Amino acid sequence: MNKIWKTLRTLATRRLVFTFDKIEFTIDGMPRKRLFNWLAAELTSVFKTQKALAYPTHLQIEPTTNCNLECPLCNVLTDAGSSLKTSPKYFPSFLKIFFFLYFGIQVI
Repeated sequence: MNKIWKTLRTLATRRLVFTFDKIEFTIDGMPRKRLFNWLAAELTSVFKTQKALAYPTHLQIEPTTNCNLECPLCNVLTDAGSSLKTSPKYFPSFLKIFFFLYFGIQVI
């Protein structure tokens, strides 16, 4: 029941608050197109449909493999013979994706 009220409040105020990787995000004045895409994604999640009803609502990009967290499940630290090097990923590709998603600008 709480999820229904949250959805109705989001539709009425066009203000989306969600948590991803234990970080809370707030989107104010959400455009209707994105709002209905979010609603379709929620419906896909609730009804567990075979086919996705929406485009992805968020994207997580790791621009580097450098990490100081030392998580016990991470294969970088747990694999003794790991050949994964901690080096920057393809930064120009990251910038192209960022500019396209955030500004709608396609960089060549």
